[in-house]
Amino acid sequence: MRFYILLWFLLSSAVASAQELSFFYQNNLKGAKDASGKVVIPAIYDEIEPFEGRWARAYRAEKTGYLNRAGLEVIPVKFDFIDRFEQGRALAIEGTTLGYIDESGRWKSKIKLQQLQNFENGRAIAQHKGRWGLLNDELKWTIAPKLEGLEDLGLGYYRAKRKGKFGVLDENGAQVIPFEYEHIGVFDDGLVRVQRKGKWGLFHQSGRLQIEPKFDQLGEFKKGVAEAVLNGRKILVDIEGEPVD
Repeated sequence: MRFYILLWFLLSSAVASAQELSFFYQNNLKGAKDASGKVVIPAIYDEIEPFEGRWARAYRAEKTGYLNRAGLEVIPVKFDFIDRFEQGRALAIEGTTLGYIDESGRWKSKIKLQQLQNFENGRAIAQHKGRWGLLNDELKWTIAPKLEGLEDLGLGYYRAKRKGKFGVLDENGAQVIPFEYEHIGVFDDGLVRVQRKGKWGLFHQSGRLQIEPKFDQLGEFKKGVAEAVLNGRKILVDIEGEPVD
């Protein structure tokens, strides 16, 4: 019995040793050799990540795929992005196609888009059939693609355009600021300036109208105070829109 255990251990050690690869560079490209110095992965890749289990992610000409320890491209290096595999699938992008691939690189589910921005916190702005919306990493639209424009304001808020007017939606599509404004700025300390009918006001990120649009101009707030112009007169106002002496 001990003999078989020792034999199994020696064989396992030999296989593990044979699988150990070391990376090398040639002409600024990366490859890998086995323990004997034999080239297993030719130096044709811009980058090869360390192996995790059977595979390593590889990059060439701004495309990515996966290699096995024998140097075969188990997933062709043709994708613009491949996430790590979980439960046999990985989020992938190829051109304007977004979806999940299996461990052979075949699409399990996908959606064809016109434009796709980078995923941030599990959300990505995308254009579908000429309209903009927000996708989550399960390929579900959290904001339906019915908008003329969509921009990430950070903190889970998005400036959206519909019928020529701007509003703000959260990452789940709930309306924070109604579509009534010609211009909406960016959030700063939870506040955002808005313009309606040529007049400026202020919204809180909770969706509360902080200052009714009434100012000809409204500057950025610093320490709770901003420069404003009301009826042609320059004044200082607080975040409630009240004059500050």
